Amino acid sequence: MKLYHGTNYSSAINIVNHGIDLKYSRPYLDFGPGFYTTPSYNHAALTAVRAARKADLRRHKKGEEPYIVEISYHPRTEEQLSVNSYTGYSPKWGQFVLNNRLTPDIINGKRVKRMTIADIAEFKGFVKDTLIKKYDMNEMEAACAVRDSCLSEALETDNDFVEHDTIEDWAAFIYEEVNGSLLQMM
Repeated sequence: MKLYHGTNYSSAINIVNHGIDLKYSRPYLDFGPGFYTTPSYNHAALTAVRAARKADLRRHKKGEEPYIVEISYHPRTEEQLSVNSYTGYSPKWGQFVLNNRLTPDIINGKRVKRMTIADIAEFKGFVKDTLIKKYDMNEMEAACAVRDSCLSEALETDNDFVEHDTIEDWAAFIYEEVNGSLLQMM
């Protein structure tokens, strides 16, 4: 079976040279921490583009290329795997994903099942504070940047939209958005 993993060039080289290292896995993903693959080349390509953009933002420079790692997977009969099977969207699937996505430290250390207007304001405040401290923006610049950001736009349509990114990640995205770098990369 062919599976694909979308990533950036540096990570692809690391995977090829050193194998899969789960210490790079992020918590709170749809199916928990792990090495994510897909049988869909197109889905891996989209993930690779996003990974390259995020790598550029973290390093504050352009240059990471999207890469797809192709993996031939042949299950061995002696492997003991724990498998959950979902044939489509269902309440059981939704609950499983929600439980994995919940981040206990996202709003003052509270597990948030549904972000309220106050939670969203607090989350945006944390992002604003990070912009001030890490990127030397003044209070007004940071407030306007958050207000006009893709984060605010996304939260207007889905008040649980924080993806799997940290407050620091969102601050970096917004900082780059303000400086036009994100638009140039698209």
